[in-house]
Amino acid sequence: MYGFGIVLRDDKGVFIAARTVIDVGLPEVKDSEALGLLRALIWVKKLGYRCVVYELDCKEVVVASNFVSMDYTEFGSILAKCRDERTVPRRI
Repeated sequence: MYGFGIVLRDDKGVFIAARTVIDVGLPEVKDSEALGLLRALIWVKKLGYRCVVYELDCKEVVVASNFVSMDYTEFGSILAKCRDERTVPRRI
């Protein structure tokens, strides 16, 4: 089992909401950090927030999530899903 926490704050740092996620498995640390980002992206999108700053403590996920690469590992797959969730559909 592994888990992570997500905290949502406003632009002044005031607490809005929090969530704890526990899951079954034993992924690599970078994979679980990327899964945490993915879950945060999905949750924030469901709440209706559009302009959000994400803070992470795993440099590898921060760097990798800002670049598109041909990474066919589990890590690359999770980051591709993160990029898909970050994309906001344009109005036509």
